[in-house]
Amino acid sequence: MAKFCTHCGTQFNDNIKFCPNCGAAIAAPAPAQRNVTQYTAPGFSDRVNHPEILAALKKNRKTARVFAFFLLPFPAIGAVLYALVSKKTDIGQAATYGGIVSAVFFVFALYSFIKERAKNQ
Repeated sequence: MAKFCTHCGTQFNDNIKFCPNCGAAIAAPAPAQRNVTQYTAPGFSDRVNHPEILAALKKNRKTARVFAFFLLPFPAIGAVLYALVSKKTDIGQAATYGGIVSAVFFVFALYSFIKERAKNQ
C-alpha cells in the first residue's frame, strides 16, 4: 500500500524510513490509530468514529429503510390523484405508471435491505 509524506505529499512505498523527495523522517502510525479513519477535510468532527455516533448512525439507517417501505405506495396514489384532478390522462394509465415507479422504488428498497442484512451477518 502506498503512503504519502506528511511534509511534501510525495507518494512512497511502505518500507522506507525517509521521504525520497524532502528527506523528512517517516513516522509509523501509532497502533491505536491504524484502524481509525482520519479525516483532514474541514467540517469533519474528531468524534466521527465515536461508538455513540456510530450507534446513532446505524439506528438512523434502520429507520430510513423502514420509512422507505411505507412510502412505496405514494407514487401510485399520486399518479391516480393527478389523473382525477387534471383530466389529462385516464386513471388506468396513471395507475400503471405510478405502479411502475412504486415497483422501482420497491426494488431499490429491497436491495438496500438485503445488502445491509448481508453486511451484518
